[in-house]
Amino acid sequence: MMKQISHEPRRHQALLYIIKCFFLILLVVLQTTVIMAFFGCAPAGTIKDASPRYVAAQIAAAGDGSESGQKVELRLRFNAPVAINAADAALGDFKITLNNKELDKDAIRVELEVDSLDATTLLVTFMPAKGAGGPSSAHYFALYDGALSIAASNADGALPHVLLAGDSSACAILSNVVSLQVPSGLRILNQGEINGSEANNTLASCVFRVMAVPNVRVMAFIELSPGGERIKLHNHEFYNYTDTNRDEFASMLAEEIKTLLGDEYLVVPSADSVTIAHNKLVDEEVLLPRVIEGTTGD
Repeated sequence: MMKQISHEPRRHQALLYIIKCFFLILLVVLQTTVIMAFFGCAPAGTIKDASPRYVAAQIAAAGDGSESGQKVELRLRFNAPVAINAADAALGDFKITLNNKELDKDAIRVELEVDSLDATTLLVTFMPAKGAGGPSSAHYFALYDGALSIAASNADGALPHVLLAGDSSACAILSNVVSLQVPSGLRILNQGEINGSEANNTLASCVFRVMAVPNVRVMAFIELSPGGERIKLHNHEFYNYTDTNRDEFASMLAEEIKTLLGDEYLVVPSADSVTIAHNKLVDEEVLLPRVIEGTTGD
């Protein structure tokens, strides 16, 4: 009588092999997903008819007077709500330069998020990098002339990881270069002006008041008259001034303006205000100082 051979052990081994293969494939998929996310290879959207398009930009400075408290906030508004698919990958969608150079990552940290109060707006925040401890350290947050430029890394303007909210297949579009002058936080308010007049034999003069002092280490540019000369002011020691000692800042500001303008102008501080008068009579001259900041071309 022939002995019956059981195939159950082989079937069991085959089943175990299939299960192992399944879990191995699942593990590979999971590892690939994690690696893609870690290295910014998140699934991307493409340009479609519904893609959100860039509309306008706003930029503002904020700070508490300390090195670590410096912050510049850039708001990019689109014509439809947006969402971010992996912040690191989304940052890679942008080409950002400062004074025509790439950002110094040892000095400047950049964060990207959707504005919690307005889903059509991307908030790009620039702040000191970890270890950027001030002028005495190897790296510190300094924006120098503050000429900031932001554009899409892709030639067609596609931002593959900035998506239409609710539709991960459609990406946002930034089809042009946005150029901005980074604000220092300095605010002035004109108190009055007298225009130059040959007929009345009057010299041009003006008075402005300091409403807020700089809170970010970046140059401040003051245009003395509409379309006229611009005065560049350094703010290396911004932390020496607060809204409680605006009069001291106004005095320092007057000295800088006087040095830059020379003897042709009279520059006199008084409390938190500054008077500028031209010593030379120029007919129809208008002195109307304003701080230059914000978008300079988009």
